[in-house]
Amino acid sequence: MSIVLGISITFFYYTSLYSSESIAVSQTRESLETLSKAIDYVYALGPGAQTTVTIELPKNVVDSYINPKEIGFKIGLRGRVTDVYEITKASIAGSLPTTPGIHVININSTGAGVVIGSS
Repeated sequence: MSIVLGISITFFYYTSLYSSESIAVSQTRESLETLSKAIDYVYALGPGAQTTVTIELPKNVVDSYINPKEIGFKIGLRGRVTDVYEITKASIAGSLPTTPGIHVININSTGAGVVIGSS
């Protein structure tokens, strides 16, 4: 009986761990898709266009980055860091938050591309 109980507890622990990591990755991916769509939208409208989006970041986020046409977050999963990113049509500048919780992000189109940042 104790062997079955031990196996059940171990199974439950790893299932719970995997589930919380899967939720963190999905939440990060959804935030990046929201940002990416908004960036492409204001870029298509041209200079002067702007919008604001709200995203929610999980506690696993350890860093963020912006490359010319890529936005991403680094998330910690079981002792390793994984990149979750999205490609955009616009050249991007600015910064992204890394603290967990809800963030409001301003997105502005300029002649040189798109500038993003927290408000």
